[in-house]
Amino acid sequence: DRIPPEKAKFVLGKENHQGVVAEIAPVNYATIEDIGRSIPVKNGLIVALDGVTDPHHIGSIGRSAVAAGADTIILPERRGGMLTETAIKASAGTLMKLPIVKVRNLSDALIYLKKKQWWIYGAAGEGKERLWDITWPQQTLMVMGSEGKGISNRVRQECDTLFTIPMNNTVESLSVSAAAAIAIFEWVKHQHTGIDP
Repeated sequence: DRIPPEKAKFVLGKENHQGVVAEIAPVNYATIEDIGRSIPVKNGLIVALDGVTDPHHIGSIGRSAVAAGADTIILPERRGGMLTETAIKASAGTLMKLPIVKVRNLSDALIYLKKKQWWIYGAAGEGKERLWDITWPQQTLMVMGSEGKGISNRVRQECDTLFTIPMNNTVESLSVSAAAAIAIFEWVKHQHTGIDP
């Protein structure tokens, strides 16, 4: 159905709607136990966000994860964001193509997945291993932390490896979505995921 631009602005509360309004069902989050069951492990990549609350970053990371063939994204209830209309828009709609796992406690979820043979890699400025030097295992879970605080101490303790992205020393850090895209596609380069790296 067509609606007048004024009504679209009223419904969405903003002018930047590009002439399209869609009504979608509420997001049904998956559980950690769904991984390997109703969420098939096809490519062996999970991206977990720890303390990332900005929906623009969640959307951008989601878009990179979908493009790379990730199996799922994990969002914690505490220290985490939600799948909002802004996140979906920032992902260009791609987040709707990926199962999203919501967990109460991210460190407990990592412990659970380690028992299922997932290896946990956390992005950290002080990481001891350079991103380019990692030999990625078949089941990789990549943790990206918030821009201000990074990965929490509890989550950090569950990481098998903390890695860093080498940069020119005139730049202190990248945005979390830029760092995630670089790390995710470095993983793609070393895996056979059915896409050309």
